[in-house]
Parts: sequence; C-alpha cells; structure tokens
Amino acid sequence: MHGEFRYTAEYLASPGAFSLDPVALPLDNRIFQASNPHTEIQGVFEDSLPDDWGRQLIVRHFRLPRGKQRVPNLLFSYIGESTLGALSYFNPDAPQAAVRSAGLPGYDPP
Repeated sequence: MHGEFRYTAEYLASPGAFSLDPVALPLDNRIFQASNPHTEIQGVFEDSLPDDWGRQLIVRHFRLPRGKQRVPNLLFSYIGESTLGALSYFNPDAPQAAVRSAGLPGYDPP
C-alpha cells in the first residue's frame, strides 16, 4: 500500500489557498506520492499525530491490534476531526459526519 495526496480543484482555485508544505507539497494539481514509504503519508500529516509515546498511549487506550496501528489508521480513526489547527482527517469510504470548517479565511469546504 502507498499513500497519495492531491489538492482539490476547488481548494486550488480559492483565493486563500496555501501550500501545506511548500517543499514537498507545492500548490499544484498533480498527485504527490507519500514522502515516507514506511508510514505511507507525507510528513506534514504525520506531524498531526503525537510522538511515539503518545501513539503508544492511543494504542493502549483503544486496545489496537498490530494491524490497526498504522499511521493512516491512527489519523482517520483516532485523530479524525479532533485535531488542533486547520487539518482534519476522514476516510472517504466510510460514512461521514457533517463537515466542519476550520474557518480559514477565503476557503469554505465543498
């Protein structure tokens, strides 16, 4: 499995669009492959998770089996929309709750 990221056309067209990572994820309509093949995501997203100790606490609290301890699963299932800052995470294949805006100037989610 490998991770990919792409900005939506709506986001790129918004006047307040900014790069999440100017070096690894410049504002562009292409698909970016995961910069860290071990975690399957870009570093800017992995930074949303706690450090190793915090991840161990999540694993213990939710009693996650080894197969559920991957970084994307932690982001989608256990961090989700409860992040601090402008990013939130969701699995597009799972039922979704209402989208909450982070209130970024010039950007309203679709």
